[in-house]
Order: sequence, then C-alpha cells, then structure tokens
Amino acid sequence: MSYKTYTSEFKAKVVIEVLQGDKSLSEIASEYNLNPNMVRNWKSEFLENASTVFENPKKAEKAARRKEETLKKEKETMAECEGVTEQLKAADQMEWVRRMNSIRNRAEEIVNSELIYC
Repeated sequence: MSYKTYTSEFKAKVVIEVLQGDKSLSEIASEYNLNPNMVRNWKSEFLENASTVFENPKKAEKAARRKEETLKKEKETMAECEGVTEQLKAADQMEWVRRMNSIRNRAEEIVNSELIYC
C-alpha cells in the first residue's frame, strides 16, 4: 500500500481553510477526501511552526552551521577516544561503519540536547 504525499502548499491551503472557520475541520477533510486526524496534525504542526515565518534566515543558517561544526568536533573526539581510526577502516570496514554509526548517533543526541537546553 502506498501513501499519498501532499505538497506543503496544499497542506497550508487546507489548514488556512480550517483556521478561517467557515467550515468545520471534518467538512474540509471530507471535501478534500482527507482523514480528519491528518488535517488536525497538519493544523498543529502549522501552528507550532508559525513563528518561524518571522525568524531571520541568516540567524537560522548560522545556528545550523554551528550545530554542524559542533557535531563534527564531537564525532572526531569520540572516534579518537574509542580508537576508531583509518587503520580500523582498512582492516574491517563493517566494524568501522558500525562504530561510526554509533558515534554519529550518540554525538547527534549530545549536540541536540545541548542546543535544546541551552
């Protein structure tokens, strides 16, 4: 079974109709042959992210770059501490990939928690 994907423009159009209040959410979902729960989720996501419209794009880019730099440093430090080296990569690629995936996941968890709680 394949799921239908909807463009962000379509989702926004549906959510704006819901927010206008001329019709109920159920009526709009029925009109577009959509599941009301999906429309409800779109509405929640729309409202949660509404403030991003007013954010400075340069500030967001700077934060993304800072996150990437921090993530890279964290991964390098963890790989060095755990002995994940180019020699391991040459000797046993699967083990190197397994360890690097673990390091990447843990580093992302650390960086994300630092960004959220700072």
